[in-house]
Amino acid sequence: MCFNVISKSILVITLPKRFYALGRTYDKNGNQGEFWDEESVEEYNRWVQELAEAYGNEVYQTSETSAETINANQTINEDIADNLGVHISYLSYLEYLKQLEVEGKQEKVLPGLKSYSPQKLFYMKYSNVSLFHYLFIFILELTRNVFSEKMF
Repeated sequence: MCFNVISKSILVITLPKRFYALGRTYDKNGNQGEFWDEESVEEYNRWVQELAEAYGNEVYQTSETSAETINANQTINEDIADNLGVHISYLSYLEYLKQLEVEGKQEKVLPGLKSYSPQKLFYMKYSNVSLFHYLFIFILELTRNVFSEKMF
């Protein structure tokens, strides 16, 4: 069942995209305005700033001899969506564990993984599913570029 929760979390990542810096200022009908109270806006801005600072310091290798620092302004919208998606998925997983406990059951765990807590297993499973999701997107984009209409 945890796998189902995690698989659905990939879909959950699309929902928080409504909370991008500009996206959050639109209502369900597409009207733009400020729909949050001042305290919520301040808390949101503080959280976004913390994300930008945390991810803006990430360095990644671009080749064997060079590296670049991620520009937080270019990735902040995806950072918001990813963080909210993981958080919502984790809360859903905790609810699932509570439901199992009420029913007197436990989540089935593969041999060799029984020493890990359910919470650690969630993040292990989540990273695995996320990896395949992004790998699929990468391959899809690669095939679009390699087999573009320009070639034919």
